[in-house]
Amino acid sequence: MSYSIITINVNGLRDKGKRLKLFHYFENKRYDIIFVQETHCGSDDDVVLWSSQWQGKSIWNNGSSQSKGVAVLFKKQLDIPFTNIIKDNEGRLISF
Repeated sequence: MSYSIITINVNGLRDKGKRLKLFHYFENKRYDIIFVQETHCGSDDDVVLWSSQWQGKSIWNNGSSQSKGVAVLFKKQLDIPFTNIIKDNEGRLISF
């Protein structure tokens, strides 16, 4: 099986309008897996909210400052099992 993958530096997803616009854009493209850098996700509350706004599975590593945070977003049709998720403490790494 092959997947369409994209990586993007979003320079922050804290603005709800920007976040939802990007999520809508990704949902309408043929990308199966989206690697996102610089989310500026700063708390577990952000992770819960943003995960609920994304229509598929997602993995988030929030950072401790404005210049950190990464995520992996999966299209809702994609049912990829992931185990052994590893995250660093700086919000810069996700491994699965």
